[in-house]
Amino acid sequence: MVRHAAANVVVAYAKCIHRKLPLACTAIAWGRCARVVAMLLLALVSGVANATAGESPVPIAPGWFLKKVDEEALAKATTSARAKIAEASNALVAEKQTEAAIALDRTLDLLDEAQKQLPTNAVQARLRIAKARLATEGPGEALTELAPIYGAIEKLASLIPADEAERYLQQAGGALTKGDIAAANNALDAASSVLAFPALERPLASARTLVQAAKLELGLGDPGGVAATLRDAGKALTYLEKALDNPLLQAREALGNAVQTYAVGDQENAMLDLDRAEDLLKQAAQTEAAPSVNDEVRHLLVALRAVKQKLFAGQANRRALEHLWAQARALTELHAEHAAAGRGRSQDMDVILFDLIEAKNHLQDARAARFLGGDQSEAQRDLEKGAAALRRPLAELGGESKLEAKTVAVKFASLREALVYPLVDNPNERAKEQQQYDLAIAELRRIIAANR
Repeated sequence: MVRHAAANVVVAYAKCIHRKLPLACTAIAWGRCARVVAMLLLALVSGVANATAGESPVPIAPGWFLKKVDEEALAKATTSARAKIAEASNALVAEKQTEAAIALDRTLDLLDEAQKQLPTNAVQARLRIAKARLATEGPGEALTELAPIYGAIEKLASLIPADEAERYLQQAGGALTKGDIAAANNALDAASSVLAFPALERPLASARTLVQAAKLELGLGDPGGVAATLRDAGKALTYLEKALDNPLLQAREALGNAVQTYAVGDQENAMLDLDRAEDLLKQAAQTEAAPSVNDEVRHLLVALRAVKQKLFAGQANRRALEHLWAQARALTELHAEHAAAGRGRSQDMDVILFDLIEAKNHLQDARAARFLGGDQSEAQRDLEKGAAALRRPLAELGGESKLEAKTVAVKFASLREALVYPLVDNPNERAKEQQQYDLAIAELRRIIAANR
């Protein structure tokens, strides 16, 4: 029965695409259709005959995705890349420039292999393809790229906010059926923002940028510069190798799993997940050197213990757990950003980068406080701190980054004005405000990457 239903849905979907007809009259209907397709196909693969689109998500054990799927392949690729960097460095010492260049090319290939092992890489790649097809082929063709993303997102439920990502995909689908290209692009950018996994993406991107810079320095005949740049690239890969065992990343995953288990009514295992997250955060608090990161760790520990007390007393809800998880996601990103920003740059640029990173972190905390914590005064404080952190980058950045920073500063002001009004019950209006946060976060990430 499931096989027959899946075939019917797929055939109907294909006919709509072939005729370039809307899949449904509204974005919500389109999103439901796509999700049914994805979940039915998943049911066929897994052999679960009673799978339906309305069932609750299956809890994912801590480490399910990171440990069982890609840790070994990621470690292999990064270790091999480090070995090639060492090979290039040795070739430079021996004044064998050609061998060094070959080793750097191979390093970039290995970094591409590592990229494929990141948890959200396949989803992000599909989103990039959808944007590219929207720009070159049109809305109908871009629409065909969205349905497969739903099934992939389901597998990432303990790592990323799947519900938020699905909402943005539904918005994108609705905009595409209407031919609203600007709205579709915004929704796809917002989906990419909530699906980001900077704790692993950032050190890998940093390593790639540094190896590319080393190639350029090699071509310019600057062996001393190449050696220093490769040392920084090796440090970035060392961070990546250790990242999966980082207690902050494991705590983030444990909190994501707590959200999932609580959502299906398993409060006992949700409490166990919270206990595990608390133990991991204690480890992080004892070992984390960066003061701003350590402060955030201790702040999250206090909030976690408060939620545990409420859960034990039967007074907690899913939103409280989601708030903890959102803070943990921002914290792991902050940790990775600080580690990357401290390598290979001038002191002045480091200060600007740290300001940009702090601005983004405050924006993420404000978003969590506004929509999950229900604390508008806390959201206001975070937005004010974020706006203050932008002052130096606004004064000292140049070119396109300065223009982007100005755009973000305007959004900070707009979001602060919105705090004057209570959250509306209208889901569409709430979603619009959330999207403004996510687009601003995405812009700050782009500025940070461009000025690293």
